[in-house]
Amino acid sequence: MLSRKSIYLMSLLIIWMAVIYQARTAHAHYFLNCNSVDSGEIRYSDNTAYDDALDHAIDIWNSYELIYLVPDDWASFEDLVWYDVDRDDVDWAGKYYCYAYYTDEIRMNSYILDGQSLFMQKYVAAHEQGHALGLAHNQTDYSQLMWYTAVCGCNTPQSHDVGDYQEKWGP
Repeated sequence: MLSRKSIYLMSLLIIWMAVIYQARTAHAHYFLNCNSVDSGEIRYSDNTAYDDALDHAIDIWNSYELIYLVPDDWASFEDLVWYDVDRDDVDWAGKYYCYAYYTDEIRMNSYILDGQSLFMQKYVAAHEQGHALGLAHNQTDYSQLMWYTAVCGCNTPQSHDVGDYQEKWGP
């Protein structure tokens, strides 16, 4: 039979192991305070020359079947507009703007993107669409799509990105 001291020490060990396990398996979630989602979907307009990149972003985020990204039509309100700018005074290739009372925007900067590969253009579009879905920059893992610069070598959501997306919009 175990003594009270042994039971107490074993209990402490089990609690300590559970805390360590949870700390190692849990991850922080990165969300914006703003997003373009309206009633489970984003209605968007395509005013960008980067159609292959936009189609890629729409297809990969739609594949998770949580929030539907659909083209705007005459019978709906536009939630997001994609368009191009030519800005040599900034260092970003794409930028998401979220407005409280206006249509949100994703701006694709042709000054930078025209010199990039299609793979990189798809990265920028998928990353910016992640912002429109409410995902913020990942602060801890550079291998993720939502890292603040393009160092992941990916153009699709990675494990942490998907986890954040599911945490925010999942059932």
